[in-house]
Amino acid sequence: MTEREGVLALDLGGTVLKAAIVLPDGTVLGESRAESHERDGLAAWSEAAMDAGRRTMASTGVPVQRLGLSVPGAVDPERGILVDLVERIPDARAVRLGTLFKPLGLPVFADNDARAALTAEQRWGALRTVRSAVMLTVGTGLGGAVSFSDSPRWGDPLLGGNQLGHFTLEVDGAPCVCGNRGCAETIASGSGLLRLAREEGLAVDDARAVFAAARSGEPAATTAVARFRAGLAASVVNAIHAYQPEVVILSGGVLQAAGEDLVPEICRIVAERAWTVPRGRVQVTVSSLAYEHGVLGAAAVALRRS
Repeated sequence: MTEREGVLALDLGGTVLKAAIVLPDGTVLGESRAESHERDGLAAWSEAAMDAGRRTMASTGVPVQRLGLSVPGAVDPERGILVDLVERIPDARAVRLGTLFKPLGLPVFADNDARAALTAEQRWGALRTVRSAVMLTVGTGLGGAVSFSDSPRWGDPLLGGNQLGHFTLEVDGAPCVCGNRGCAETIASGSGLLRLAREEGLAVDDARAVFAAARSGEPAATTAVARFRAGLAASVVNAIHAYQPEVVILSGGVLQAAGEDLVPEICRIVAERAWTVPRGRVQVTVSSLAYEHGVLGAAAVALRRS
């Protein structure tokens, strides 16, 4: 690929999908968003993504050589197979992504969304000089990825280092899509925050509305946000205790909706509770790639071998 040839990057989020053309230097062009249609099944989900991709390619006019996919769920990146989306798309089992996205006419490269975001941080962001890191992606769900010695792999090639959102925070807590109960994702995610707010009797449709209500002093929203914040801080502490990385990076659209106060409070709680030697050794920070980490992650997956 030349510097003026791009990757079509599709970030297939649980609520919103994003499409963009990404150049090898990390420049993002023609970014667009669309409803994911995840609940409507595999065909609707993939067609919505391809339609967004076609519109993006047409709007930029940049020559495109590869397709990169950032996908929530268990992805086998070597074979390009979506193994499981834990029932979010009922018919998404052992899906060959190269075949599914063949109508776009591009070589297809795919990985789990959190591993993809971490790969982007290694290529263009804060991890270029860091040897060990954990990433938590706070979106519709709570994703996790671990990198040691410049490789975003840990243990099992499908799920190793990828299950931080499914560490148990409440032994008898709410059922999770993974089959466990009380997972971090049931509390420290967009869907988790929405569940907590509704349990408090708040009629809201998304996480942004919950944060806005809390900022206005609404008691039910304040309670829900406090539980969300505590759950996310506990997830960071769990990540530190499990892996003892140099850095924990937080990313995801829910952080943007939360405003500026969330991350400093998370850092304060983590500083009190995380056991490291010496205390406070692990840095907790927000992704340097801001809220383009999804499409940049998809692009980084496609560019791994270049």
